[in-house]
Amino acid sequence: MKSTLLTRCIVFLDNLTIALISEDYGAEIPFIRTLELAGDNSKTIDVLIHSIKILIVL
Repeated sequence: MKSTLLTRCIVFLDNLTIALISEDYGAEIPFIRTLELAGDNSKTIDVLIHSIKILIVL
């Protein structure tokens, strides 16, 4: 958050407690990941594609 190079910190996660802590430190939490994207076998590319689609709408 103290970076002079980055202007935003966007966090995508599936844990509400961690989301609230992240927000307390200034991160943006546009959504909580769905159960199908939060599993151990979830592919990073699927999470990224879903996240980009959400951000385009916002």
